[in-house]
Amino acid sequence: MLVTLEVKTNSDRAQPSFISVDSNEMDYFIAQAKLMLSCEIPVTPSPFNKPPAIIACIIMHDISFEWLDAEMKHNEDAELTWCWEQTICHASKDDVLVLFSHKETGDEMFIEYIPEVIK
Repeated sequence: MLVTLEVKTNSDRAQPSFISVDSNEMDYFIAQAKLMLSCEIPVTPSPFNKPPAIIACIIMHDISFEWLDAEMKHNEDAELTWCWEQTICHASKDDVLVLFSHKETGDEMFIEYIPEVIK
């Protein structure tokens, strides 16, 4: 199922108002993060050697998405597709954060998928 997420940004460059993503893909990333976060890391116990606290995973995968304008219609602005690129997909047991970076300025924009808020 496609869901529409509001774009958050620090940029005054042209950007989409919304991004449409596949909720099944986002839910899969959360499930994979939960699986990875449940793994125990073997560490020899000592007062100085504690297992690291893993709270999130970086997913090295470009998500499927569509740029949308303020009226939630497909945005075909060539500047958007050329200037903005996905840089990180960060998944935790509760959400997925996808970060985009502007190729010229380094400005950032992101979307956050939180299943409880979406459904």
